[in-house]
Amino acid sequence: MESKKISKNSKKLIIFSSILFLILLTSLIFYFVELKSYRKVFIFQCIDDDKTHFEVRYLPKVDKEQQIKQYVDDLLLGPINDRYRPLFPAGTKINSCFVRDKKIYIDLSEEALLQKGISSETKIAVELLKLNITKNFNGIDDVILFMMGQEVYTQESVE
Repeated sequence: MESKKISKNSKKLIIFSSILFLILLTSLIFYFVELKSYRKVFIFQCIDDDKTHFEVRYLPKVDKEQQIKQYVDDLLLGPINDRYRPLFPAGTKINSCFVRDKKIYIDLSEEALLQKGISSETKIAVELLKLNITKNFNGIDDVILFMMGQEVYTQESVE
């Protein structure tokens, strides 16, 4: 009878230890996977109600200088949710992108000018692009946007 108690307790201890080990192993896996990516929020306009909605994505880690370009590239691909509008029409690409003095300068291809399909209106898309960048990158104070080499929606042209 004494040996049955010991064996029952031993089994419980082994099962408990195994579960604890699996939890620890799973935590470590998630921890190391998380180190290889960084979390960013994407803001898109909804098709149904024109309100803005958020998507969270994990992008692969790259050099600090490449993070913004990688983020904008992903933003231009559009939303994952099919009920959200892409900012710009499909095919819009970055011609150039660089940061100087807490300002980012982005030049988009001519496709960005075309309002077609379900994409947001160009002015709204520009506002959302600026909002996305300033909310996700603390070191950026201003977004200067060009389309085909021409600056668009400057302070002077908005007023």
